[in-house]
Amino acid sequence: HASMNRPRFAQRDFARFTVNDPQWAEVLGGRGILAMHRRDYEEAVDLSTRALSLQPDNVFLLRLRAQAYWESGELDLARDDDDRRMDIEEGLRPHQPE
Repeated sequence: HASMNRPRFAQRDFARFTVNDPQWAEVLGGRGILAMHRRDYEEAVDLSTRALSLQPDNVFLLRLRAQAYWESGELDLARDDDDRRMDIEEGLRPHQPE
């Protein structure tokens, strides 16, 4: 619901989880998506940063935070997150024979 910009439904989904649930990083990421829809890039950065503290190699969260940085003009920080995300994704790709 967050990606479809349906905050009322998304908040209802989020309410099923607490800070102690393993899915809490996804809740924070979903709230970050809603912040992006509102163009509240500072909040999106804050929420995705908090989520990344729980799941530091989550490429979706890195992409979300990079996008918020790009939109807010924090180009160096955006580049850093994009580079980190690409490094992680490169490590996940199967080795290609030469």
